[in-house]
Amino acid sequence: VDKPINRASWKGRIGFINSGMVKREIPDYSKRVFYACGPPRMVDSMRFLLSNELKLDQQQIKWEHFSGYD
Repeated sequence: VDKPINRASWKGRIGFINSGMVKREIPDYSKRVFYACGPPRMVDSMRFLLSNELKLDQQQIKWEHFSGYD
């Protein structure tokens, strides 16, 4: 059984990934390749963020939708 995250001891970021977070955590993001895999709405949101907000080339974005989601 998975235990919930103890927010008092968690040191990492919490929340939705946005362009500001990417820029802070990965200063050289424009030179990286990003991988997004999961539910279609999440993956599509990440693809939009990476290509439209952060202006990454499509060659830098690898993605896959998990099946079984509407």
